[in-house]
Amino acid sequence: MKLAIQTILWGPNPPSIKEVLREAREVGYQGVEVFQHPGLLGTAEEFYSLLQEVDGLALVGLSGGSIVQRVEFIRDFLVVQAVEAPISRAIPFQHPPLSSVRPYAYVDEAQDVAWFAENPIEGVTLALHPHMFKSVQTANEARDLLSKHKWLKFLPDPAHLKIAGEKPAEVVEEFWNRLAGIHMKDWTAEFGRAYQFYAQGFTDLGQGDAELPSLMSFLRSKRYPGWLIVERDTSSELKATAERAFRWLQSRLVG
Repeated sequence: MKLAIQTILWGPNPPSIKEVLREAREVGYQGVEVFQHPGLLGTAEEFYSLLQEVDGLALVGLSGGSIVQRVEFIRDFLVVQAVEAPISRAIPFQHPPLSSVRPYAYVDEAQDVAWFAENPIEGVTLALHPHMFKSVQTANEARDLLSKHKWLKFLPDPAHLKIAGEKPAEVVEEFWNRLAGIHMKDWTAEFGRAYQFYAQGFTDLGQGDAELPSLMSFLRSKRYPGWLIVERDTSSELKATAERAFRWLQSRLVG
């Protein structure tokens, strides 16, 4: 299993994207799913170079901006990667080089999946993330889209699945062969499921009700080779929050 972090933790407009990447890498993460708008990242070539500067950090996915902006940035990034990756293979990175990771474009709305189906871009992967109070919330709603679009990948989130009344490990098992990665997010039912309050329940990994221990046990049993992407929406302790999540996952990668 490979560990990444979703950069929503640093907010939509961090003072420095490079500092966000540097902090993520210092904690030990191998990759990032970028939450910020692609306009903050520079060109695809500039962002590729920035990732290389931060000890070979990988771009796992992109969730910022509109679906069109996400897809176009990923398309351009893949072009740059195809040219630059053969050179970067000679650099002895501690973790897998950028050339081994093909980032996805995050999607949580059925209409965005429909748009991509009508405007496909060869080589770009779309990853479906069921999300509360979006048009795709439940496993059934995801199942319909995944059945219709065989090219669509799945990006489950145990917290959002739990809020929707699902059993996260069972959903992950069902869509095992369609996984783009797995968001690692926890949630407590203390504040309820109502739109106004549910987000207050997001908490540190292992502190909530999203059945993360059973999910991790299942992933270990299956020798899951893919990405676990930490997500925590807000925190007053940015790097400390990222470190706690990293330590929690590391302690459960074996056992």
